Amino acid sequence: RGGGKGGRRSRAGDSSFQKQARSKDSSHAGMDHYDSQQTNDYMQPQDDWDRDLLLDPAWEKQQRKTFTAWCNSHLRKAGTQIENIEEDFRDGLKLMLLLEVISGERLAKPERGKMRVHKISNVNKALDFIASKGVKLVSIGAEEIVDGNAKMTLGMIWTIILRFAIQDISVEETSAKEGLLLWCQRKTAPYKNVNIQNFHISWKDGLGFCALIHRHRPELIDYGKLRKDDPLTNLNTAFDVAERYLDIPKMLDAEDIVGTARPDEKAIMTYVSSFYHAFSGAQKVSQDSKLLPHSAPGPLANVQASFLLSLSLFLPSSFFFALSFSLSFFFSIPLSFLSFLSLCFFLCLLSFFFFLS
Repeated sequence: RGGGKGGRRSRAGDSSFQKQARSKDSSHAGMDHYDSQQTNDYMQPQDDWDRDLLLDPAWEKQQRKTFTAWCNSHLRKAGTQIENIEEDFRDGLKLMLLLEVISGERLAKPERGKMRVHKISNVNKALDFIASKGVKLVSIGAEEIVDGNAKMTLGMIWTIILRFAIQDISVEETSAKEGLLLWCQRKTAPYKNVNIQNFHISWKDGLGFCALIHRHRPELIDYGKLRKDDPLTNLNTAFDVAERYLDIPKMLDAEDIVGTARPDEKAIMTYVSSFYHAFSGAQKVSQDSKLLPHSAPGPLANVQASFLLSLSLFLPSSFFFALSFSLSFFFSIPLSFLSFLSLCFFLCLLSFFFFLS
C-alpha cells in the first residue's frame, strides 16, 4: 500500500510539474506574441476580457463609467469621444488630444503609425506631459496602457482628473480635495438632512446633489418635496437636471450608488468637481457681466460722454463770455480783465469735470 501511495504521490507531483511547465510555456508564448511585429492585434483574447468584466468589482465599474463620461465631456469639444476607456486610449492619439483640450497647450506631434512602437511613443509623450505638470505617475507605464490594462488606465485618468479638475480648487485657504469638500459643506449647510463629511456615503441619498443644484438654481428643483428615504428619486432628479440644464454629463447611474455599501470616492469626487466648475464658472461670468458697463464701455457710450462733456463746458463758457462783453459795453469795465476772469472760470469748470470723470 505504501508503494501505491508513493506512486500516486509521484504521479501527482509529475502532474503538478507538467502543469507548471505548460503554464510557463503559455506565458512565454504570450510574450512572444507581444514581441512579434503584428500590427493588428495587441489585446488579450476576447474570452479573457469578457470574464474580467464579469468579475469587475463595484468600484471599478463606477470609475470606468464616471471617467469615460468625464473624458467625453472634454473630447466632444474636439468632435470625438471614447466608448471603451482602456481600448480607445491604447494608441495614445485620443489621450494626447484629451490633454490638449483640458490644458489648452499643444503636445509633441503624435505618431500616426499603427505598430506597437508608435503607440508606445504616443502614450509616452502623454505621460511625459503629465509628469511635466508636477504629477508623479507611480507604476504607470506606456506598455500597460498600450496593452489595455484597465486598472493602470483608470489610474492614469484619475491622475489627470486630479491634476486638471481638482488640484486647482481653492476655498478659504484649502485646496484640492479638502477645498472641494469645504465648498460642498458651505453650499449645503442650510439644507435639512444634508451632512457632507466625505465623498462616498454622504452622497448616497442624493440630497447632497439636489442641494448643490437648488443652492445655485432654485428654480430647477423643488427641494421641499424631496424625501431622504427615496434616494433613487433624489439621485435621478439631480442627475437628469444637471445633464439637461447645467451641461453636466451623467457620470453615474443612481442604481450604482444606492446598490453599493460605499460608493467609489474617486467617482463621486469627479462628479462633484463638475458641479463645482459649472457653478463657479457661471458665478464668475455673472460677476464679470455686472462689471462690464463700468470697466469696458462701448464706443457709442464714449461718444455720448464726450458730447455731453463738451456741451456742459461750452454752454456756461459762452454765457460767461457774453456776460463779459455786456458788462464791458455798459459799465466800461476793461475787456482784458473780463477775458481773464472768463478764462479762469473756464479752467475751473474744466478741472471740475475732469475730477468727476
